[in-house]
Amino acid sequence: MPVRIKQRNPGAIKKLLQRYDKGVDIAVGLPKGSEGAGVKYPDGTDLLDVAFWNEFGTSSIPERSFIRVGVRANLDDLNKLAADLVKELNEGKIDIETAGEALGLKAAAGVKNYIVELTSPPNAPATIKIKKSSNPLVDTGLLNQSITHEIRER
Repeated sequence: MPVRIKQRNPGAIKKLLQRYDKGVDIAVGLPKGSEGAGVKYPDGTDLLDVAFWNEFGTSSIPERSFIRVGVRANLDDLNKLAADLVKELNEGKIDIETAGEALGLKAAAGVKNYIVELTSPPNAPATIKIKKSSNPLVDTGLLNQSITHEIRER
């Protein structure tokens, strides 16, 4: 016995898939080409070097992963926002770039908050004396101010 399928909204699935066909990637932190990527501290130290040294650690600087952990610390909120955005995408209220922009802003804000809240591993006593602050990633505010996001087409 043959089965017949009647489609109520011809082309709806094709239109839905077209909304997602190119997709986007979201770079968070100090993406290549962003304003922060070319910044130097007053003493000439490159901001990207400082970010790298703290994100991954060196022989004398402990790892303080502010990007990876900062995003992970915000995952519940990002997942909730993503679910809401997918709903809006499916309803045709927004496009994929708008959804990516909203997620990028939220992810970058999470990283910035994490930078301010990070306390461990603590600064060495000598560093605290020089900075007059015990917050490991906050000194001039340059790192935090430079955190951004970038939407990249796939």
